[in-house]
Order: sequence, then structure tokens, then C-alpha cells
Amino acid sequence: MNLVHYLGKQTLGVLACYQQGKVVMHICGVYPRINNALRVFFPKGHALTVGDFATLHLDNRTGVDQFDATISVYRASYKGRVAEVDEDWVLLEPRECQVMYGLN
Repeated sequence: MNLVHYLGKQTLGVLACYQQGKVVMHICGVYPRINNALRVFFPKGHALTVGDFATLHLDNRTGVDQFDATISVYRASYKGRVAEVDEDWVLLEPRECQVMYGLN
């Protein structure tokens, strides 16, 4: 299985990384790929460079406007390395990922 199966083709993410000794956080659009790489969009820009490490927290509830007892929730903690940078976009390659499942 891959992350697209659990999270869908797009979701919101919270990304954290270290830059110049400080923790930097971003809310970003995340587009999982079949090979578990993530294409990430930063609406307000970023200062990431190739080789940087980042951690993302994701779940599949993006776009869900009602919650009920039958919703299947997948959460992922994703650690990756920046492989490509293209203006406000970054491609992250996976280093470690953990997917958790819950009904509430």
C-alpha cells in the first residue's frame, strides 16, 4: 500500500523543520505520490533547500465537513528529505513514515 491509498490525492499538512537553529512550521498543501514521495505546496513561500529534513503530520479528513461515528481516520507522521525545490513547491522523499488508524 502507499500513502495515496490512506490519505487520498491531496490533503493539508503541518510541516516542521529546523532552519538556522530554530524550529520553523508551515501549513501546506500535500499531494502524495504512488512511490510515497510528497509534493508539497507552501502558499506563503518557504526557505527549504535540497537536502533539508522535514517532518509532516497528515490526516485524511481534509475536505470532510461532518464527522460521525463511521468515519475512518488515517493519520500519518512523515519524515522526509527535500529532493527538489521549485519556487513554492518542494518534493520530499520518504525516510520514515508511520500511519495510524482510528474510528474517532
